[in-house]
Amino acid sequence: MHTLKLLLKTTKEDDIFIESVYRAVVDVHNILVSEGKKRLRMLFRDKRYQYAKTHYGEAAAEVQKLDKKIAALEAKIGGCQDDLSKKDLRKKLKPLKADRKQAEDARKRFSAELEESRNEYGTFENSMETFATRLNQKYKGILNSQQIQIEADRVWSGMSKVIFGDGKDIHYKKYRDFRTVCGKQNTTGIRFLKDVLSVSWLGHTIPIAYRKKLDDAAVNGTKNRDLAYKLASLSGEIKYCEILREEFKDGYHYYANLYIDGEAPKKLTPGKGRCGLDPGVSTLAVTAEKKIFLEELAPDYKKYDKAIFKLQRQANTLRRELNPQNYAEDGTVIRMKPGQKRIWHTSPLYEKIMQEIRVLYRKKSAYIRQSHSGLCNKLLAYSDVFLIEGMDFAALAKKAKETSRSQKKSVVTMADGTKKEIHKFKRKKRFGKSVNNRAPAMIIQILKRKCVQYGLVAQTTDTRTMKASQYDHTSGECTKHTLNDREVVLSDGTHVQRDLYSSFLHQHADAELKHPDREACIRDFPAFMKMHDQLIAEMKASGISMKQCFGF
Repeated sequence: MHTLKLLLKTTKEDDIFIESVYRAVVDVHNILVSEGKKRLRMLFRDKRYQYAKTHYGEAAAEVQKLDKKIAALEAKIGGCQDDLSKKDLRKKLKPLKADRKQAEDARKRFSAELEESRNEYGTFENSMETFATRLNQKYKGILNSQQIQIEADRVWSGMSKVIFGDGKDIHYKKYRDFRTVCGKQNTTGIRFLKDVLSVSWLGHTIPIAYRKKLDDAAVNGTKNRDLAYKLASLSGEIKYCEILREEFKDGYHYYANLYIDGEAPKKLTPGKGRCGLDPGVSTLAVTAEKKIFLEELAPDYKKYDKAIFKLQRQANTLRRELNPQNYAEDGTVIRMKPGQKRIWHTSPLYEKIMQEIRVLYRKKSAYIRQSHSGLCNKLLAYSDVFLIEGMDFAALAKKAKETSRSQKKSVVTMADGTKKEIHKFKRKKRFGKSVNNRAPAMIIQILKRKCVQYGLVAQTTDTRTMKASQYDHTSGECTKHTLNDREVVLSDGTHVQRDLYSSFLHQHADAELKHPDREACIRDFPAFMKMHDQLIAEMKASGISMKQCFGF
């Protein structure tokens, strides 16, 4: 299944109708959130549920612990040649299995008690959907039952994370937080009519913006790749349709987001060969058989950040002028006492500035996605097998939990002028800002999606065993390097850019994707170094520089 986004040509009456639908969806969502909060609160206050949850966790942990012991003992029995020793090991295994059965029975018993408590307070999916059906009559003519059920599913998704996962709470949403109004099928509710290229919705028929161009292209043919792609997509079966809105300076623009059965039409002709990728938080190093890349991710994001920062300063100044009652003399926001509610006053100018900020964030997001898609298309032209270093960018974005000191001594000047050697505290900040601005995980996601679309291979190597940042294929040994070392000197004296060399090693991973294939590395290294030196020389001649990442 793939999606196709088509701009809708709306009138003022259509805009008013769609706005009323979005406001109704917000009301429904927040009513369901209020009901979900109440049910969760009653469930978590129940003593029986608390008791069962505690003991269920203990029993589950005990089962897991015994499973490890049993597996280790069974492995010993399998590798033991002495019959007498096997007999002794089996005697030890029998009580472990009995304890495991007892712990599993306890886990099942407490699990049944937890489920009974959840049923009592209505904290399960069907119960929330049943509650949502009560709202059908209230919003009749604005929302249909499908859209209300979808909001119930969304709220239940948050509730399930609180009950079964690491979620803390479910939250109310504001009007501007909603981007879509969804359907479930293309026969009722929001429907896309292919014959007239329009959306039919509760008595309203809204055409797409370039209907005439598509009609002409369908009859006479077209050389426009975008129109040809849309026509090819529309030839598939439309499963369901949703209305998507995006904010511009002149207000919201609305789109029909179609979910179409089958694969998306193909625009590219993939190349052949293996390709190694070393993704960083700000850069991407790529080694293919005939080409290598060292690219800065989303290099123009800064122009959006600069404009956003300027507007945010204006908005902050204006907010302080409009709300002096909420600020203390030192400029900090006054804390409210329990039960008090802080009121913020706005003005048309303030709302306009905030709208411009939201528009810039939308543009920045669209730019990053477009930049990543273009880079992925460039990669697909050279390879059909992609070996990617596994990275947990979410973990890299988080601050360090523990406070630690540097092993290196630093000299500081005290207040009395004396100098003292100390071990400074390490910075707890990591790469949150870079991950937010560059979206490195998105490019891997887009690449894998395109590989599925074109029937290519995208695999993730084992980072812990590959040790690409430490391995030296000339000696076969691993040497640790600091993060500041952007150039690696191999044992034979060769100087190589660290990220490019890492991508080269990933390109030559073995069949299990756990270690570099040293023989293949030795065979292909001279060709790699030729492309490496040429690329670095071209980048320096063009003035492409990123000292902290490229090393030049």
